This record gives sequence, structure tokens and C-alpha cells, in this order.
Amino acid sequence: AKSPRELLATDIDELFEQLDLMRHISPTRGNGLRAMVSKIRDIAAAEAAA
Repeated sequence: AKSPRELLATDIDELFEQLDLMRHISPTRGNGLRAMVSKIRDIAAAEAAA
């Protein structure tokens, strides 16, 4: 488990690139994954600010 600050410091795009993830999933799934990451980052930012 990571703290909210650790989550915010994670370069998720770099991680996805290292995994070559977007090449292996459909564009629709990629968009859904990005939306989930965005929501998680929003929650982490709210928690870090609290």
C-alpha cells in the first residue's frame, strides 16, 4: 500500500510505458484505465491535502 503522497509522486505514464501496456489493451480499455488512474489521483490529492 502506498500513501497518498507516494501515489501522487508515481509516474504512472512511465510505468505503463515500461510495461508496454497500451500496446496490449484496446483503446477503450486504455481510456478506462486512464480514467481510473485520474480518479485515484484525485482521491489521493484530497487525502494529502487533508
